[in-house]
Amino acid sequence: MWTRPGWPSSTPAPAATGLLSDWTDSAGVRRFAHDALGHPGIRAVIVLTGINDILGGENDAGRPLTARDLVDGYRSLIREAHESGVRVIGGTLLPSRTLTDAQNALREEANEWIRTGRHFDGVADFERVMADPDDPRALAPGYDSGDGLHPNDAGMAALAGAVDPTTLT
Repeated sequence: MWTRPGWPSSTPAPAATGLLSDWTDSAGVRRFAHDALGHPGIRAVIVLTGINDILGGENDAGRPLTARDLVDGYRSLIREAHESGVRVIGGTLLPSRTLTDAQNALREEANEWIRTGRHFDGVADFERVMADPDDPRALAPGYDSGDGLHPNDAGMAALAGAVDPTTLT
């Protein structure tokens, strides 16, 4: 677990993780109870995960990743949180110039489900906040850390500002 100086966070977060895949760390669906729900007094959690799975290209069974795989993972997190009495806010996946057309289509399909699936207790539309108005498939230059994928400090602040506080209670 780590925190990055200058990144707004109330709890440590794992580095480079996936929702379903173990390619950089244990998959989020297996760590969720400990990493998120295991904190005393937690009332809500914001879920922003899946982009590393898309970049990895495979599901946990080694088959090509589909939007259905991501949705099943999100549903698992939602179910687990609700069983613990915790609200779940779904964060749409950020745009990235590093994605192929096929990867971007998968990201867009996942985002559509997050926005319209009505399974989350609220939605933070991070994609809309972070997208470059001149190139919606890229992070806005003022929010890009330089790698085309991760937000800088201003981007992290914009993400925080995209969360409606009333969805957290």
